[in-house]
Formats: sequence, structure tokens, C-alpha cells
Amino acid sequence: MRRKHFYYAEIRFISKITLGLEFFIVGDLIKTITEPKFSQITTLAVIVCIRK
Repeated sequence: MRRKHFYYAEIRFISKITLGLEFFIVGDLIKTITEPKFSQITTLAVIVCIRK
């Protein structure tokens, strides 16, 4: 029973990290749309590729 608790805690931790990455990607996307620079576009592309 105790092992199951750790498993659920890991899932919650991973889902929080994933949600944080989603906000990070959306923030970068909005910034890139409003002020497009080549370095920002390449950084965003790398982040999205790593995320997928």
C-alpha cells in the first residue's frame, strides 16, 4: 500500500512539470508572435521538439 502512494505522488509531480512546460511554451509562443526574432523562433522550435 505504501508503494502505491509513491506512485501517485510521482504521477502528480510529473503532471505538474508537464503543466509548467505547457505554460512556458505558450508564453514563448506569444512572445515570439509579438516580437519575432530568429533566435527566439529557433529556441521555441527546439523546446517544442524536446517536449514532443
